[in-house]
Amino acid sequence: MRTVYLTGGTGFLGSHFIRNHLLGGSFDVQCFVRGPSPEACALRLDETLREVDASYPDRRVRGLDALTAIPSDITLPAFGLEEAFFAARAGRADATFFHFASSLQYQEKDRQVIHDHNIGGLRHAVDVAAALGCGVFYYVSTAFTVGVHEGPVPEALHHDARFNNYYEETKCQAEHLITELCRERGISLVIVRPSIVIGPSATRRPGGSRTGLYGFIRELHRLKRQLRHTDAPLSLYGSTESEMNVVPVDFVCYDIFSLYRDSVSEGVYHCTAGQNVRVQGLTELILKHLELTGVTFRSFREFDEATASALERVLLRNTAFYASSTAGTKLFQRRRGPGWPMDLDEVERYVIEGVRGLNGADAAARQPPGLRKQRPVARRTA
Repeated sequence: MRTVYLTGGTGFLGSHFIRNHLLGGSFDVQCFVRGPSPEACALRLDETLREVDASYPDRRVRGLDALTAIPSDITLPAFGLEEAFFAARAGRADATFFHFASSLQYQEKDRQVIHDHNIGGLRHAVDVAAALGCGVFYYVSTAFTVGVHEGPVPEALHHDARFNNYYEETKCQAEHLITELCRERGISLVIVRPSIVIGPSATRRPGGSRTGLYGFIRELHRLKRQLRHTDAPLSLYGSTESEMNVVPVDFVCYDIFSLYRDSVSEGVYHCTAGQNVRVQGLTELILKHLELTGVTFRSFREFDEATASALERVLLRNTAFYASSTAGTKLFQRRRGPGWPMDLDEVERYVIEGVRGLNGADAAARQPPGLRKQRPVARRTA
């Protein structure tokens, strides 16, 4: 049985990776989870995996007792763990460390939190991996460490990059940092870079994600509520000529696991779709399925601060992070075969499921507290 240590198991990508590839008895899975006690952490991990499992057509989550949830905090040295923890696990053969955990925040006001997780947390993860005797470290980065860039993106570390936000900057810094740290510790390093990750391909449901494509849909869904009592036209500004790369979460998980299965122990690898989709086409599909008929998607070049409405300015600010991911077409190179095929028709199915999920949440929120469906009472007849 191979031992796997893993951070971010209650996050979107980490939980799908566990669900799709680490259950079934072949792996001893040790999950670092934030929480006050082993019982609370185990419950949190259990609930996350069962929610993830519901987004697939075949139910696979069973035997969760085989997972070990370890109360910890990646922002603390040694994850806040006692020396006895490491002593009890010293010498485990064939141990591999997967670091999924990171902060997805991007605003300047959250700069310290982002740094603590994406830089400080990574330093601590390498220390923990070394103390546990892990021979290989898999670092889950992002395809957007290239920053402000258009054109081909190689599977290599990026130098002299300019960035759209502090999130991208820290993830790029982290790749350079961990390369140095693993070299110093004698640990083999694999860096994997997903693009914009969406739900599982079998059902196209969000699968627990609330960021990326679904965060953008959520922002426009909020806009729909604000426009409920007005017919005034509104413009949404973005990169109308750019293309973006979206990839199903199960394909990303398979990409990562195939590297692990094939004993790949070094290199940078893109976990991306085989083709891009037009930003304008995708945005218009979202507007269509949200029934935002009075909103027009226009180029950034047309935005005028002086003439824009207050709502347009707020919308531009609230969608800045999503716009940065689509600013300039990036062509992600892949050494390990073609990426998942994703055209606009296929992506529309994910949009439909994303909108359906928000509409369902709205309907549930409108239910009066304590309301339950009443079972029909059978009438007795003489």
